[in-house]
Amino acid sequence: MRLVVTTGSQAGRTLDVERRLVVGRDEACDLALEDDEKASRRHCAFSPNPDGTLTVEDLGSSNGTLVVQTSVNLVMEPRIVNGRKPNEAAIPLPALQLSPLKLEGFHFALPITVDYGRINRRLEQDMVGQEFRTPLGDTVKVDGVQLYGSGDRLILALRVSGGVNGTLYTTGTPMFDERRGVLRFTDLDFTVDTRNVLLRSANQIFHENILSSLRSEAFIDLSGQLQTLRSRLAAALTRELGPDARLEGEVLSLRPRGIYPTAGGVEVHMIAEGSMWVELR
Repeated sequence: MRLVVTTGSQAGRTLDVERRLVVGRDEACDLALEDDEKASRRHCAFSPNPDGTLTVEDLGSSNGTLVVQTSVNLVMEPRIVNGRKPNEAAIPLPALQLSPLKLEGFHFALPITVDYGRINRRLEQDMVGQEFRTPLGDTVKVDGVQLYGSGDRLILALRVSGGVNGTLYTTGTPMFDERRGVLRFTDLDFTVDTRNVLLRSANQIFHENILSSLRSEAFIDLSGQLQTLRSRLAAALTRELGPDARLEGEVLSLRPRGIYPTAGGVEVHMIAEGSMWVELR
């Protein structure tokens, strides 16, 4: 059990409550809050109990309301169900209980799915109509674009006309730019069949010009979805537990654990980590 100072000149200071600790403005206290005008000379005492609970004793303070915060562990045990999708139901959190675990806060996976329809609309806006000039002076125009999954990789098909007519296929693995919150396809390359066709009608520079354009244009901005996810998660973790207790949570980080092409879209598994605490009034 620990006490953490969250405000004032000693903000960030941590004390292990292994014995009775006295808090107050008196410099003789275990935690001396000399710059806190609302604290009494001997404000309160914290005493650990054998069962892991903490006893807070008011030492005659008359200078304000005491607020106690303690960390909370949230353990999630998801179930994988084979078959039809189960009906969704609002299930309340179980009753809070003491735990010997040393972990703090929460750590769990949240999937974000970006369907191919959204991805393809984004790619069409930026790529359809683009023109590339071959070494022979012919123009190749992009008439259509489609992204879809194949195993653990993605296929990007370009329908072109002009100097080259038909469909060009590229393949690559999705990558997540954590700093910008963007899903990118930076390693796109032509399939073997497409490369063989292009070798008969254009040179390597032409190939690289197309690939360079694809790699820069083929991305999906997820920053808005991540911010919404962060806000909703924080709101879901904050609730009143009773007239004198409030549960609060803070999302400290969202980071990708894996990216998986599926039948309907690209699924990004995000790891949410943060802290939880109970505020007693």
